[in-house]
Amino acid sequence: MTVTEKRVRHAHRFARFPFGMEGKSLCAWKTTCVRGPASLLRLSRLASSSAPRAFHPHSSSSSPFRSKIPQSPPPTPTSMECEPEELQFLGAAGVYSASAQLLRGPHRPLFARIAAAFVLPLSALFLLHVAISHALFRHIDSDDTALDASSPGTDAQRRLLSRLASDWLALLLFKAAYLLALLLLSLLATAAAVFSVASVYSAKHDALTFPRVLSVVPRVWRRLAATFLAAFALLFAYNAAAVLVLVGLLVAADNGSGLAGLLAFLVLLAYLAGLVYLSVVWHLASVVSVLEDYKGFAAMRKSKDLIRGKLPTATAIFVTLNLVFAFVELAFRAWVIKGGSSAPTRLILGVLALAALSCVVMLALVAQTLVYLVCKSYHHESIDKAGISDHLEVYLGDYVPLKASDVQMEQFQVWFPLPCKSCPGFPLYTSTCDEHSA
Repeated sequence: MTVTEKRVRHAHRFARFPFGMEGKSLCAWKTTCVRGPASLLRLSRLASSSAPRAFHPHSSSSSPFRSKIPQSPPPTPTSMECEPEELQFLGAAGVYSASAQLLRGPHRPLFARIAAAFVLPLSALFLLHVAISHALFRHIDSDDTALDASSPGTDAQRRLLSRLASDWLALLLFKAAYLLALLLLSLLATAAAVFSVASVYSAKHDALTFPRVLSVVPRVWRRLAATFLAAFALLFAYNAAAVLVLVGLLVAADNGSGLAGLLAFLVLLAYLAGLVYLSVVWHLASVVSVLEDYKGFAAMRKSKDLIRGKLPTATAIFVTLNLVFAFVELAFRAWVIKGGSSAPTRLILGVLALAALSCVVMLALVAQTLVYLVCKSYHHESIDKAGISDHLEVYLGDYVPLKASDVQMEQFQVWFPLPCKSCPGFPLYTSTCDEHSA
Protein backbone atom coordinates (compact mmCIF):
# COMPACT_ATOMS: atom_id res chain seq x y z
CA MET A 1 0.00 0.00 0.00
CA THR A 2 1.41 3.37 -1.00
CA VAL A 3 1.82 6.33 1.32
CA THR A 4 -1.03 8.21 -0.38
CA GLU A 5 -3.40 5.27 0.10
CA LYS A 6 -2.49 5.11 3.81
CA ARG A 7 -3.26 8.81 4.17
CA VAL A 8 -6.56 8.47 2.35
CA ARG A 9 -7.49 5.45 4.50
CA HIS A 10 -6.63 7.52 7.60
CA ALA A 11 -8.82 10.38 6.34
CA HIS A 12 -11.59 7.91 5.56
CA ARG A 13 -11.58 6.83 9.19
CA PHE A 14 -12.47 10.36 10.44
CA ALA A 15 -14.55 11.76 7.57
CA ARG A 16 -17.80 10.75 5.89
CA PHE A 17 -18.15 9.69 2.30
CA PRO A 18 -19.53 12.38 -0.02
CA PHE A 19 -22.92 11.75 -1.48
CA GLY A 20 -22.79 9.30 -4.37
CA MET A 21 -19.56 7.61 -3.18
CA GLU A 22 -20.87 5.39 -0.38
CA GLY A 23 -20.69 2.08 -2.21
CA LYS A 24 -17.51 2.65 -4.17
CA SER A 25 -14.01 1.48 -3.43
CA LEU A 26 -11.28 3.46 -1.75
CA CYS A 27 -9.38 3.83 -5.02
CA ALA A 28 -12.42 5.30 -6.76
CA TRP A 29 -12.80 7.79 -3.92
CA LYS A 30 -9.10 8.54 -4.06
CA THR A 31 -9.20 9.38 -7.77
CA THR A 32 -11.76 12.16 -7.23
CA CYS A 33 -8.95 14.48 -6.09
CA VAL A 34 -5.37 15.08 -7.06
CA ARG A 35 -2.78 12.77 -5.52
CA GLY A 36 -0.44 14.21 -2.96
CA PRO A 37 -0.64 15.86 0.44
CA ALA A 38 -2.95 18.63 -0.87
CA SER A 39 -5.56 16.01 -1.77
CA LEU A 40 -6.24 15.30 1.91
CA LEU A 41 -7.21 18.91 2.53
CA ARG A 42 -9.51 18.97 -0.49
CA LEU A 43 -10.95 15.63 0.54
CA SER A 44 -11.75 16.79 4.06
CA ARG A 45 -13.41 19.97 2.75
CA LEU A 46 -15.47 17.96 0.28
CA ALA A 47 -16.56 15.52 2.97
CA SER A 48 -17.48 18.23 5.44
CA SER A 49 -19.41 20.24 2.84
CA SER A 50 -21.36 17.31 1.43
CA ALA A 51 -22.01 15.37 4.62
CA PRO A 52 -25.67 15.13 5.67
CA ARG A 53 -26.68 17.65 8.33
CA ALA A 54 -29.49 17.86 10.77
CA PHE A 55 -32.52 19.80 9.58
CA HIS A 56 -32.88 23.34 10.96
CA PRO A 57 -35.95 25.44 10.22
CA HIS A 58 -33.82 28.46 9.27
CA SER A 59 -31.25 26.55 7.21
CA SER A 60 -30.84 27.17 3.50
CA SER A 61 -31.19 23.50 2.53
CA SER A 62 -34.20 22.38 0.56
CA SER A 63 -37.08 21.41 2.78
CA PRO A 64 -40.83 21.12 2.34
CA PHE A 65 -41.22 23.54 5.27
CA ARG A 66 -38.88 26.18 3.89
CA SER A 67 -41.56 28.30 2.28
CA LYS A 68 -43.71 28.28 5.43
CA ILE A 69 -41.08 29.62 7.85
CA PRO A 70 -39.85 33.18 7.22
CA GLN A 71 -36.11 33.59 7.29
CA SER A 72 -34.76 36.56 9.24
CA PRO A 73 -31.66 38.31 7.88
CA PRO A 74 -28.52 38.19 9.98
CA PRO A 75 -28.21 41.07 12.46
CA THR A 76 -26.16 44.04 11.35
CA PRO A 77 -23.33 44.82 13.75
CA THR A 78 -23.49 48.19 15.43
CA SER A 79 -20.65 50.36 16.57
CA MET A 80 -20.79 48.71 19.98
CA GLU A 81 -20.00 45.39 18.29
CA CYS A 82 -17.23 46.74 16.06
CA GLU A 83 -13.61 46.12 16.69
CA PRO A 84 -11.80 48.95 18.51
CA GLU A 85 -9.67 49.64 15.42
CA GLU A 86 -12.78 50.31 13.33
CA LEU A 87 -14.19 53.05 15.57
CA GLN A 88 -11.69 55.62 14.26
CA PHE A 89 -13.46 55.68 10.88
CA LEU A 90 -16.71 56.98 12.36
CA GLY A 91 -17.51 60.55 11.37
CA ALA A 92 -20.13 62.93 12.71
CA ALA A 93 -22.95 61.12 10.92
CA GLY A 94 -21.66 57.75 12.11
CA VAL A 95 -21.54 58.94 15.73
CA TYR A 96 -25.10 60.26 15.47
CA SER A 97 -26.29 56.98 13.93
CA ALA A 98 -24.54 54.89 16.56
CA SER A 99 -25.98 57.05 19.36
CA ALA A 100 -29.50 56.66 17.99
CA GLN A 101 -29.05 52.89 17.63
CA LEU A 102 -27.83 52.65 21.19
CA LEU A 103 -30.79 54.63 22.54
CA ARG A 104 -33.24 52.50 20.53
CA GLY A 105 -31.49 49.22 21.29
CA PRO A 106 -32.11 46.58 23.95
CA HIS A 107 -31.14 49.03 26.71
CA ARG A 108 -33.83 51.53 25.81
CA PRO A 109 -35.68 51.09 29.16
CA LEU A 110 -32.49 51.90 31.08
CA PHE A 111 -31.76 55.06 29.09
CA ALA A 112 -35.43 56.04 29.38
CA ARG A 113 -35.20 55.84 33.17
CA ILE A 114 -31.95 57.82 33.15
CA ALA A 115 -33.64 60.46 31.00
CA ALA A 116 -36.65 60.58 33.32
CA ALA A 117 -34.49 60.81 36.46
CA PHE A 118 -31.82 63.28 35.34
CA VAL A 119 -32.26 64.64 31.81
CA LEU A 120 -35.94 65.56 32.07
CA PRO A 121 -35.49 67.58 35.32
CA LEU A 122 -32.40 69.21 33.78
CA SER A 123 -34.35 70.29 30.69
CA ALA A 124 -37.33 71.43 32.77
CA LEU A 125 -35.00 73.47 34.97
CA PHE A 126 -33.50 75.19 31.93
CA LEU A 127 -36.89 76.08 30.41
CA LEU A 128 -38.18 77.23 33.79
CA HIS A 129 -35.11 79.42 34.15
CA VAL A 130 -35.80 80.98 30.75
CA ALA A 131 -39.42 81.73 31.67
CA ILE A 132 -38.69 83.13 35.15
CA SER A 133 -35.74 85.21 33.91
CA HIS A 134 -37.95 86.70 31.20
CA ALA A 135 -40.60 87.62 33.78
CA LEU A 136 -38.04 89.18 36.14
CA PHE A 137 -36.38 91.19 33.37
CA ARG A 138 -39.75 92.45 32.18
CA HIS A 139 -40.58 93.55 35.73
CA ILE A 140 -37.20 95.30 36.02
CA ASP A 141 -37.72 97.06 32.68
CA SER A 142 -41.14 98.33 33.76
CA ASP A 143 -39.74 99.65 37.04
CA ASP A 144 -36.84 101.28 35.19
CA THR A 145 -39.24 102.99 32.79
CA ALA A 146 -41.38 104.22 35.69
CA LEU A 147 -38.27 105.47 37.48
CA ASP A 148 -37.25 107.55 34.46
CA ALA A 149 -40.72 109.13 34.36
CA SER A 150 -40.87 109.90 38.11
CA SER A 151 -39.85 113.21 39.63
CA PRO A 152 -36.56 113.24 41.49
CA GLY A 153 -36.66 113.38 45.27
CA THR A 154 -40.28 112.21 45.61
CA ASP A 155 -41.62 109.28 47.62
CA ALA A 156 -42.61 107.50 44.39
CA GLN A 157 -39.02 107.58 43.18
CA ARG A 158 -37.75 106.18 46.48
CA ARG A 159 -40.29 103.37 46.32
CA LEU A 160 -39.31 102.59 42.76
CA LEU A 161 -35.62 102.55 43.68
CA SER A 162 -36.30 100.17 46.58
CA ARG A 163 -38.40 97.90 44.40
CA LEU A 164 -35.80 97.95 41.64
CA ALA A 165 -33.07 96.93 44.07
CA SER A 166 -35.28 94.10 45.34
CA ASP A 167 -35.88 92.94 41.78
CA TRP A 168 -32.15 92.82 40.99
CA LEU A 169 -31.44 90.99 44.24
CA ALA A 170 -34.14 88.42 43.47
CA LEU A 171 -32.72 87.98 39.98
CA LEU A 172 -29.19 87.42 41.29
CA LEU A 173 -30.34 84.94 43.94
CA PHE A 174 -32.41 83.07 41.37
CA LYS A 175 -29.45 82.91 38.97
CA ALA A 176 -27.19 81.56 41.71
CA ALA A 177 -29.68 78.88 42.75
CA TYR A 178 -30.25 77.97 39.10
CA LEU A 179 -26.52 77.58 38.39
CA LEU A 180 -26.05 75.34 41.44
CA ALA A 181 -29.01 73.14 40.52
CA LEU A 182 -27.92 73.05 36.87
CA LEU A 183 -24.41 72.02 37.85
CA LEU A 184 -25.65 69.24 40.13
CA LEU A 185 -28.13 67.80 37.63
CA SER A 186 -25.71 68.04 34.70
CA LEU A 187 -23.00 66.21 36.65
CA LEU A 188 -25.41 63.46 37.69
CA ALA A 189 -26.78 63.08 34.16
CA THR A 190 -23.27 62.97 32.67
CA ALA A 191 -22.08 60.37 35.18
CA ALA A 192 -25.10 58.11 34.61
CA ALA A 193 -25.00 58.35 30.80
CA VAL A 194 -21.24 57.87 30.42
CA PHE A 195 -21.20 54.92 32.81
CA SER A 196 -24.13 53.24 31.04
CA VAL A 197 -22.68 53.67 27.53
CA ALA A 198 -19.26 52.42 28.66
CA SER A 199 -20.89 49.42 30.35
CA VAL A 200 -22.70 48.52 27.14
CA TYR A 201 -19.47 48.85 25.15
CA SER A 202 -17.44 46.78 27.63
CA ALA A 203 -20.03 43.95 27.61
CA LYS A 204 -20.92 44.63 31.26
CA HIS A 205 -24.58 45.11 30.34
CA ASP A 206 -25.75 41.74 31.65
CA ALA A 207 -26.13 43.12 35.17
CA LEU A 208 -26.65 46.75 34.10
CA THR A 209 -29.74 48.02 35.91
CA PHE A 210 -30.96 51.43 36.94
CA PRO A 211 -30.34 50.89 40.70
CA ARG A 212 -26.81 49.80 39.82
CA VAL A 213 -26.29 53.03 37.87
CA LEU A 214 -27.66 55.06 40.78
CA SER A 215 -25.15 53.42 43.11
CA VAL A 216 -22.30 54.51 40.84
CA VAL A 217 -23.33 58.14 40.30
CA PRO A 218 -22.37 59.42 43.80
CA ARG A 219 -18.86 57.98 43.36
CA VAL A 220 -18.30 59.59 39.98
CA TRP A 221 -19.76 63.08 40.27
CA ARG A 222 -16.95 64.30 42.55
CA ARG A 223 -14.40 63.63 39.80
CA LEU A 224 -16.66 65.44 37.35
CA ALA A 225 -16.98 68.37 39.75
CA ALA A 226 -13.19 68.72 39.90
CA THR A 227 -13.03 68.73 36.09
CA PHE A 228 -15.85 71.27 35.92
CA LEU A 229 -14.05 73.62 38.30
CA ALA A 230 -10.88 73.35 36.21
CA ALA A 231 -12.80 74.05 33.00
CA PHE A 232 -14.64 76.95 34.66
CA ALA A 233 -11.33 78.49 35.76
CA LEU A 234 -9.93 78.21 32.22
CA LEU A 235 -13.05 79.68 30.64
CA PHE A 236 -13.11 82.54 33.15
CA ALA A 237 -9.48 83.43 32.48
CA TYR A 238 -10.02 83.11 28.72
CA ASN A 239 -13.11 85.34 28.73
CA ALA A 240 -11.46 87.92 30.97
CA ALA A 241 -8.42 88.15 28.69
CA ALA A 242 -10.62 88.37 25.59
CA VAL A 243 -12.76 91.15 27.12
CA LEU A 244 -9.68 93.19 28.03
CA VAL A 245 -8.21 92.86 24.54
CA LEU A 246 -11.52 93.65 22.80
CA VAL A 247 -12.20 96.67 24.99
CA GLY A 248 -8.74 98.04 24.31
CA LEU A 249 -9.12 97.57 20.56
CA LEU A 250 -12.61 99.10 20.54
CA VAL A 251 -11.38 102.13 22.45
CA ALA A 252 -8.58 102.53 19.92
CA ALA A 253 -11.05 102.12 17.04
CA ASP A 254 -13.33 104.76 18.58
CA ASN A 255 -10.42 107.19 18.50
CA GLY A 256 -10.23 106.86 14.74
CA SER A 257 -7.89 103.91 14.22
CA GLY A 258 -9.15 101.77 11.34
CA LEU A 259 -6.54 99.09 11.95
CA ALA A 260 -7.77 98.63 15.52
CA GLY A 261 -11.31 98.02 14.27
CA LEU A 262 -10.08 95.32 11.87
CA LEU A 263 -8.01 93.74 14.61
CA ALA A 264 -11.03 93.77 16.93
CA PHE A 265 -13.06 91.88 14.31
CA LEU A 266 -10.30 89.30 13.83
CA VAL A 267 -9.87 88.91 17.59
CA LEU A 268 -13.62 88.37 17.95
CA LEU A 269 -13.51 85.55 15.37
CA ALA A 270 -10.50 83.99 17.10
CA TYR A 271 -12.30 84.30 20.43
CA LEU A 272 -15.34 82.41 19.14
CA ALA A 273 -13.14 79.67 17.65
CA GLY A 274 -11.23 79.33 20.91
CA LEU A 275 -14.46 79.23 22.90
CA VAL A 276 -15.75 76.36 20.77
CA TYR A 277 -12.44 74.52 21.18
CA LEU A 278 -12.45 74.88 24.96
CA SER A 279 -16.06 73.70 25.11
CA VAL A 280 -15.24 70.60 23.06
CA VAL A 281 -12.25 69.81 25.26
CA TRP A 282 -14.36 70.32 28.37
CA HIS A 283 -17.10 67.92 27.23
CA LEU A 284 -14.56 65.24 26.32
CA ALA A 285 -12.75 65.78 29.64
CA SER A 286 -15.97 64.87 31.43
CA VAL A 287 -15.88 61.44 29.80
CA VAL A 288 -12.17 61.10 30.58
CA SER A 289 -12.89 61.81 34.25
CA VAL A 290 -15.31 58.86 34.39
CA LEU A 291 -13.45 56.29 32.29
CA GLU A 292 -9.84 57.07 33.20
CA ASP A 293 -7.83 57.99 36.28
CA TYR A 294 -7.74 61.69 35.45
CA LYS A 295 -9.62 64.65 36.86
CA GLY A 296 -9.33 68.41 36.93
CA PHE A 297 -6.59 69.95 34.79
CA ALA A 298 -5.09 66.50 34.12
CA ALA A 299 -8.37 65.46 32.48
CA MET A 300 -8.34 68.64 30.39
CA ARG A 301 -4.80 67.92 29.18
CA LYS A 302 -5.72 64.32 28.37
CA SER A 303 -8.79 65.51 26.49
CA LYS A 304 -6.67 68.00 24.52
CA ASP A 305 -4.34 65.19 23.46
CA LEU A 306 -7.22 62.91 22.47
CA ILE A 307 -9.04 65.53 20.43
CA ARG A 308 -5.99 66.09 18.21
CA GLY A 309 -6.72 64.67 14.77
CA LYS A 310 -10.46 64.32 15.39
CA LEU A 311 -11.17 67.97 16.11
CA PRO A 312 -13.32 68.54 12.96
CA THR A 313 -15.57 65.59 13.84
CA ALA A 314 -15.96 66.60 17.49
CA THR A 315 -16.50 70.25 16.55
CA ALA A 316 -19.16 69.36 13.99
CA ILE A 317 -21.03 67.29 16.57
CA PHE A 318 -20.73 69.98 19.26
CA VAL A 319 -21.80 72.85 16.97
CA THR A 320 -24.72 70.90 15.49
CA LEU A 321 -26.11 69.91 18.88
CA ASN A 322 -25.75 73.46 20.20
CA LEU A 323 -27.54 74.87 17.17
CA VAL A 324 -30.45 72.48 17.72
CA PHE A 325 -30.42 73.37 21.41
CA ALA A 326 -30.54 77.09 20.56
CA PHE A 327 -33.37 76.53 18.07
CA VAL A 328 -35.48 74.78 20.73
CA GLU A 329 -34.81 77.62 23.18
CA LEU A 330 -35.75 80.31 20.65
CA ALA A 331 -38.90 78.40 19.71
CA PHE A 332 -39.84 78.15 23.39
CA ARG A 333 -39.34 81.90 23.85
CA ALA A 334 -41.32 82.80 20.73
CA TRP A 335 -44.22 80.35 20.97
CA VAL A 336 -44.63 79.80 24.71
CA ILE A 337 -43.32 82.86 26.55
CA LYS A 338 -44.06 85.64 24.07
CA GLY A 339 -46.71 83.83 22.05
CA GLY A 340 -50.23 85.18 21.87
CA SER A 341 -51.91 81.77 21.72
CA SER A 342 -54.32 80.41 24.29
CA ALA A 343 -53.14 78.82 27.52
CA PRO A 344 -53.82 75.18 26.43
CA THR A 345 -51.94 75.72 23.17
CA ARG A 346 -48.98 77.25 24.94
CA LEU A 347 -49.00 74.37 27.43
CA ILE A 348 -48.88 71.80 24.63
CA LEU A 349 -46.09 73.71 22.90
CA GLY A 350 -44.19 73.87 26.19
CA VAL A 351 -44.45 70.10 26.66
CA LEU A 352 -43.24 69.53 23.11
CA ALA A 353 -40.29 71.87 23.70
CA LEU A 354 -39.46 69.99 26.91
CA ALA A 355 -39.55 66.63 25.10
CA ALA A 356 -37.39 67.93 22.23
CA LEU A 357 -34.85 69.45 24.59
CA SER A 358 -34.64 66.22 26.61
CA CYS A 359 -33.97 64.23 23.44
CA VAL A 360 -31.22 66.64 22.38
CA VAL A 361 -29.52 66.51 25.79
CA MET A 362 -29.70 62.70 25.97
CA LEU A 363 -28.30 62.37 22.45
CA ALA A 364 -25.47 64.75 23.35
CA LEU A 365 -24.54 62.76 26.46
CA VAL A 366 -24.36 59.49 24.50
CA ALA A 367 -22.56 61.10 21.55
CA GLN A 368 -19.77 62.58 23.67
CA THR A 369 -18.98 59.12 25.06
CA LEU A 370 -18.78 57.70 21.55
CA VAL A 371 -16.53 60.60 20.51
CA TYR A 372 -14.18 59.56 23.31
CA LEU A 373 -14.04 55.99 21.97
CA VAL A 374 -13.48 57.27 18.43
CA CYS A 375 -10.59 59.49 19.56
CA LYS A 376 -9.00 56.65 21.51
CA SER A 377 -9.22 54.41 18.47
CA TYR A 378 -7.78 57.12 16.22
CA HIS A 379 -4.67 57.45 18.41
CA HIS A 380 -4.37 53.64 18.64
CA GLU A 381 -4.65 53.76 22.40
CA SER A 382 -5.83 50.76 24.32
CA ILE A 383 -9.62 50.71 24.56
CA ASP A 384 -9.89 47.02 25.32
CA LYS A 385 -13.23 46.11 26.80
CA ALA A 386 -11.65 44.20 29.67
CA GLY A 387 -9.75 47.29 30.84
CA ILE A 388 -12.86 49.49 30.73
CA SER A 389 -14.80 46.74 32.49
CA ASP A 390 -12.24 46.58 35.30
CA HIS A 391 -12.29 50.36 35.64
CA LEU A 392 -16.08 50.38 35.89
CA GLU A 393 -16.07 47.63 38.49
CA VAL A 394 -14.04 49.92 40.75
CA TYR A 395 -17.10 52.18 41.01
CA LEU A 396 -19.30 49.19 41.74
CA GLY A 397 -17.04 47.92 44.49
CA ASP A 398 -16.53 44.57 42.74
CA TYR A 399 -12.90 45.13 41.87
CA VAL A 400 -10.02 46.85 43.60
CA PRO A 401 -7.00 47.52 41.37
CA LEU A 402 -3.53 46.85 42.68
CA LYS A 403 -1.33 49.87 43.15
CA ALA A 404 2.40 50.05 43.50
CA SER A 405 2.06 50.99 47.16
CA ASP A 406 -0.07 47.91 47.81
CA VAL A 407 2.64 45.51 46.66
CA GLN A 408 5.34 44.92 49.26
CA MET A 409 8.35 42.89 48.30
CA GLU A 410 10.00 41.14 51.20
CA GLN A 411 13.75 41.18 51.32
CA PHE A 412 15.53 37.87 51.53
CA GLN A 413 19.20 37.30 52.20
CA VAL A 414 20.44 34.50 50.05
CA TRP A 415 23.68 32.79 51.06
CA PHE A 416 25.57 30.92 48.43
CA PRO A 417 28.02 28.19 49.46
CA LEU A 418 31.57 29.42 49.06
CA PRO A 419 34.71 27.33 49.47
CA CYS A 420 36.85 27.99 52.48
CA LYS A 421 40.12 29.81 51.84
CA SER A 422 42.06 27.39 54.00
CA CYS A 423 40.37 24.20 52.76
CA PRO A 424 39.53 24.77 49.08
CA GLY A 425 36.72 22.76 47.61
CA PHE A 426 34.80 22.43 50.88
CA PRO A 427 31.41 24.28 50.54
CA LEU A 428 30.69 26.63 53.38
CA TYR A 429 28.35 29.57 53.97
CA THR A 430 31.18 31.88 54.99
CA SER A 431 34.53 32.66 53.51
CA THR A 432 36.34 30.87 56.34
CA CYS A 433 35.18 27.77 58.17
CA ASP A 434 34.84 27.69 61.95
CA GLU A 435 37.82 25.41 62.37
CA HIS A 436 40.25 27.61 60.47
CA SER A 437 38.78 30.86 61.80
CA ALA A 438 39.39 29.70 65.37
